[in-house]
Amino acid sequence: MENLGIILSVAGFFALLYGLYKQMLTEQVLRSPLVKSGDAANQGAAVAGEKGAIAVQGAVVAKNTLMSPITNTECLYYDFEVKQSWKEEVWDEQEQKNKTETREVTLAGEKLGVNFSIDDGSGPVTLESKDGGLFDLEQTFKESKGAGKLLQSFSAFEEAKSNTYTFGQFEINIKKAIPNSIFKVYEKVLKPNQQLFVCGRVIESGAIGGSGRTHLIVSTRNRDKFLADAGRWMRELLYTGGVATPAGLLMFNWVVALVVFAVAGAGYGIFKKYRLPITSASGKITDRIKGWTKRLQKAVPA
Repeated sequence: MENLGIILSVAGFFALLYGLYKQMLTEQVLRSPLVKSGDAANQGAAVAGEKGAIAVQGAVVAKNTLMSPITNTECLYYDFEVKQSWKEEVWDEQEQKNKTETREVTLAGEKLGVNFSIDDGSGPVTLESKDGGLFDLEQTFKESKGAGKLLQSFSAFEEAKSNTYTFGQFEINIKKAIPNSIFKVYEKVLKPNQQLFVCGRVIESGAIGGSGRTHLIVSTRNRDKFLADAGRWMRELLYTGGVATPAGLLMFNWVVALVVFAVAGAGYGIFKKYRLPITSASGKITDRIKGWTKRLQKAVPA
């Protein structure tokens, strides 16, 4: 019961964190006025919201594109990674016995993009997107394969001083082969020739980018769909985390749960008394979620 309580409370805590993250993205989009791409390019901060917050949506206009390393897919941005993991026997000094541990190393990986523009028909506005952001990426490659299958035979491990592994169009040379290795490889891309929704802030160059706490959001969904999806996940995660975390603490130890609730209640009382800025939890979280829901309903037509 205690182990189940720990698992439940930890899962609930991470659900709360991810729910708050979704809430942060929702708030960013809600405070960013959706403007014409031509107005964003020509007037910039004049048509933007607070701290330069702005959003546009339209067709991609790209002078340059990239070819992804693994599938050779034409794209505006790619993210790929090759990882190697294996199990290894190690001596545990404390328990005085051998233990099996999993080791993992990243053999190769890169995130690379190009700047491009968005045009809704009123004129293009440039995105400072080469350094990435929160992009809706399409998965073009995912593979998990044992080293034995790649090298065909166990004797190859003993004979080979270096080995070349091929994943799609990508080759990587491994100096030391490990018989029980597992290779995990993925590739994700943002393709050109599509409609995108972009939310960020007006930066010094006049382009739209990310800065500070404002992320550059680039989504294949339009604004209404993005808000609807983010709002649904936010509500479900916050409600789930709000129930699972205290339930898990109670299952683990009711004394610990009471102490946590008492400290949280005392902290909330202190912050409220001295009017310190906090995000209310406990009894106020439902009101906040309802407030966000109303804002989403106003922003997203039924």
